[in-house]
Amino acid sequence: MESGILRASYDLEQGILIETIVAGTVCGELPFLSETKRSARVQAERDCVAWKLDREGWRKIGELEDGDAIRAELLRLGLKLTTERLETITSYDSLQKRTDSRYMMTSS
Repeated sequence: MESGILRASYDLEQGILIETIVAGTVCGELPFLSETKRSARVQAERDCVAWKLDREGWRKIGELEDGDAIRAELLRLGLKLTTERLETITSYDSLQKRTDSRYMMTSS
């Protein structure tokens, strides 16, 4: 995301998890990179400028002279940002469980 705010919601067994996605982060990288089904609904909370990488773009990157290195770096960066985001969610979850039973999860 270049600018703006997105809101992602995940329907989980425990309830609904709401995630705010801000500029400088990514979304949709796990289903894209792992070729799995999307697990969230995403809506714009504010006007956004988002960059989209689709399968055709990914293929074209691979055809470049240094395409494999570029794709490896995009994969590394995507996984790093995902790890940071999940650490933030789980650390917030742990903190909230100690102080308040109501946190980012709401009952479905």
